[in-house]
Amino acid sequence: MLKNLPVKLNQGVFNFFMNDKILSLKKKRDSLRIEWQSFREMKLARKRELAWQGTAIELIRRDKLYRQFRKSQHYVSKQIKHLEIQINRHINRNRINVI
Repeated sequence: MLKNLPVKLNQGVFNFFMNDKILSLKKKRDSLRIEWQSFREMKLARKRELAWQGTAIELIRRDKLYRQFRKSQHYVSKQIKHLEIQINRHINRNRINVI
């Protein structure tokens, strides 16, 4: 049924979803993704450094700095997931039933 809808209606419905609240949440999510990537790079650099020194993988995982990067990355990923849930919730609340 939705295939028969005019193109203008689809674009109008899509633009209706993009209100200021959703856009601000998406900007915050994108900035958190950049932060997550930086923590990931630091974590992997620390892992490479310790592996190059010949440290066993068990000891790498117990390394204080490596654990701190891993925990920070996990914390940021949880924030990203919560923001995506909020974004989807706002989109679904504003959805128009076209059927």
